[in-house]
Amino acid sequence: MTGGSGLKDLIACNTHISSIIDDNLSYAGYNISELMDNDASFEEVIYLLWNLHLPNKAEFDSFVKELRENYAISDAVEQCIMIQSRSHLHPMSVLRSTVSLLGVYNVNAEDNSEEATYEQSIQLMAKMPTIIATFARLREGKTPVAPREDLGFAANFLYMLNGEEPTPLQVKALNRALVLHADHELNA
Repeated sequence: MTGGSGLKDLIACNTHISSIIDDNLSYAGYNISELMDNDASFEEVIYLLWNLHLPNKAEFDSFVKELRENYAISDAVEQCIMIQSRSHLHPMSVLRSTVSLLGVYNVNAEDNSEEATYEQSIQLMAKMPTIIATFARLREGKTPVAPREDLGFAANFLYMLNGEEPTPLQVKALNRALVLHADHELNA
């Protein structure tokens, strides 16, 4: 039996969102190295991937405000995470199930309009770190930590996960990791 070339040189689809040319990764035409060198936040990169341009100050402030206003999860969702916090359940299974559950509590879940889809996207992006941190803490027998709207995406996640405000270096490290993997996670 001889081995084939697999998927080498096969184009699965064309996209304007990301590309790799000569081993250089770019998001919507922005080189990932330049984004990281300029300390782009995860929020800026999410905005870039959703809108195909970096936000100006007003766009960024509005986007961040929308995310922060949607960090919190309801007590009912937290209770469902508690039920799932058994050690035999895989964290991704818990995240998948809980994200599906969010639709039960969203009165616009079946609305496919552009406005409703945007609102749902904001809510999902904002709540996933809260779900993950809540699950991690419950699984360790700890009380969940409520999100803080005064913290950015990475800082808030680390705060909820560890129960203490992170250092600037910890926030920068997580932001870089999130930026580097943003396109993969959003398009998986």
